[in-house]
Amino acid sequence: IVCILVHHKRATELHSTLNETFKVALGETHLSNLVLE
Repeated sequence: IVCILVHHKRATELHSTLNETFKVALGETHLSNLVLE
């Protein structure tokens, strides 16, 4: 059970990191689109 909890915590942290990276990437893409227009 402990292993599952630790794995879940790591998976959640990884998911949060991916979400942040994705948001930043989306933001940069949005900004470049504005610049191109």
